[in-house]
Amino acid sequence: MNYQAWQFWFGVAQFFLTVVMGVYVWISNRDKATSAEIKKTAAEIVAVKGEIQNEIKALEKARVSSCSLHLNRTTALEVQVKNSPTKDDMGVLHEKINEVGKALAENTGILKTQAPQIRLLVEHHMNGGKS
Repeated sequence: MNYQAWQFWFGVAQFFLTVVMGVYVWISNRDKATSAEIKKTAAEIVAVKGEIQNEIKALEKARVSSCSLHLNRTTALEVQVKNSPTKDDMGVLHEKINEVGKALAENTGILKTQAPQIRLLVEHHMNGGKS
């Protein structure tokens, strides 16, 4: 056997084994790093998810209280609208106000015509019945 040939082929085999081991280590470490990043990202997602759920619960409470306030206000407004006069009621009120206005105008006219006569009567009585 040729010792130098064995040494050469042993060196070649050792080189290829070293290259194969280097590639294997590189791939396995890359997967380990990727797995670590995935686990880290998953933990961050879980933490953010919890924060978001807490914020959603707080917003839900605020919405419920706001909605109940609006419901109370809406109910009060509905009661006011229900008890307010209708268009027909307003028509009747308008007619009555017009009648009162006409009667007031008549009374004003009567009082204007009576005012000079009352003034004369007051003067007559102030003078002791003498003109």
